[in-house]
Amino acid sequence: MVLPDKLIKWSSVAGTLALLGALLFFLYDGAVTGRVFALLAAGLIGLGLWILFAPEEVRALLSGRRIAAGTTSLILLVLFTILVIVIYMQIDRQNITVDFTEGARFSLNETSLQAIERVKRSGATVRLVAFYPREYLRERESADIILRQYDAEGGESIELQYIDPAEDPILARTYGYDGLENKIDAIFATFVTSEGVPDIVSVQYIGAADERAISTVLLKMLSTGTGKFYFTQGHNELSITSQADTGILRAARVLDSVLRIQLAEINLLTSERVPDDATALVIVGPSSMFDEKEVQLIQDYVERGGRLVILANPPYIDPVFGGANDTFLSDDPLTKYLWDEFGVWLREDLIADFGSSLDSEFNPIPSFYSSANTMMSDFSNNLPIVLSLVRSIEVVEQPDERQSRYLREPLMLSSDQSYGETRLQAFQGGELSSYEEDEDTPGPLLMGVAVRTPMQIESPDENTRVVIVGDVDWVTNQFVTNFQGNALFWSNIAEWITSTEETPVFDAQTDPGLLPLSATQQQRQRISLFTTVVMPLVVLAVGSLVWFTRRRRWA
Repeated sequence: MVLPDKLIKWSSVAGTLALLGALLFFLYDGAVTGRVFALLAAGLIGLGLWILFAPEEVRALLSGRRIAAGTTSLILLVLFTILVIVIYMQIDRQNITVDFTEGARFSLNETSLQAIERVKRSGATVRLVAFYPREYLRERESADIILRQYDAEGGESIELQYIDPAEDPILARTYGYDGLENKIDAIFATFVTSEGVPDIVSVQYIGAADERAISTVLLKMLSTGTGKFYFTQGHNELSITSQADTGILRAARVLDSVLRIQLAEINLLTSERVPDDATALVIVGPSSMFDEKEVQLIQDYVERGGRLVILANPPYIDPVFGGANDTFLSDDPLTKYLWDEFGVWLREDLIADFGSSLDSEFNPIPSFYSSANTMMSDFSNNLPIVLSLVRSIEVVEQPDERQSRYLREPLMLSSDQSYGETRLQAFQGGELSSYEEDEDTPGPLLMGVAVRTPMQIESPDENTRVVIVGDVDWVTNQFVTNFQGNALFWSNIAEWITSTEETPVFDAQTDPGLLPLSATQQQRQRISLFTTVVMPLVVLAVGSLVWFTRRRRWA
């Protein structure tokens, strides 16, 4: 059987192109698929026909000095192309990243590196858990620009885990992913136990892959467990061990289990001083006055940079003690000290709010949450704080020299349809009167205030912080269990008092949204294929064409 010369030559060309196509699709598909096998078979058939029916041409192609030199060049070019492909694939697999942007825009900030170093020194292992559904692979690739840097810099101290919530719904529910409104970017951080399992109690929500947010949470997690709160005793304060509705066991567990703050009790009457290891002195719902000795211990503690949390019910009407509550009256030594030192006065009234309340006007829901303090940034109408039997708070308008050492920041206010009832003894007997302009306090009324040392003069020995709320019922077991906002407010107070909510200072560097540097897996495969295969093959084809043309001239 004899085939035409043109058909034989075209079979060699077609066979070569088919083999190249088989190689390209194999690299693209990552496996011997049907089209790879078909092209491979076609290529072998085409070259086989050429070898079978034109053996002299094949022999001539592989002989001769110039031909040998050209063949050697061709082999070297093929070997070089294969080397480039292998190096590129290894770099891609090892996730090696080099930041060539001006200002190292896609490198971790020095503050973040310090936070990672603190994690290493602590001996703890932190796991960053990122939930990305399968349809959000592009967003995952974008987040990976930052997350893999934490993983690489942290070594064995920081782990990175990606989870598809559809494939592991139980774990997603455990972390709280199901309750999030934004399910595209959902990153959490948690400590890992010695057994290698996540410590779910320590889980912190980060949100999107933002360097500032990640490093802040890392520092916050490391700051937990370093504080100790002393709860005063001796004045019928609410008990941190009581499981009753009026106890504060659940609030104590938030401090102990979640924030890892140590808890202790102290009786100032029998103590020489507030211990030096006290992060804060907490006064929760006392029903009898503090005497001069106790107030002096509190003052000495504040002068050492101490911090206070005071939750105070209105006088006379507290149902827990049958109306025997007589704390924070005008002649109370502690009341006078709070005014003289901080410029804060607990009024002898009861807030009745007809514009924003739950079930009764005496269970007010704040209508205004101040943005002046980070404690209140989480609250809105969708996540309210519910209080009960609240006394209003007054702050000094023209502070004297002593009071001027502090900044007073309002936390929450009642509505403009509220007022402060001052006839509390009449109220105890069930005789609540309507608003009396000359006697009662018109709303809106301040229900909580934060006091702190200004940042410009704050130092390790002078960093006092104080939180005063005109109610204690909101933090009891009954309220903390039923209202999520109450539990969050208590947690925010503890974080602010211990300063774990402070945000690190960053330069504007890492920001994956500035440039579209992310790509899907398919796009990355195409880029890889074009740069490592197509471009070298184009060069190879051009060189082969030149070589083939010259060979024919020399033949």
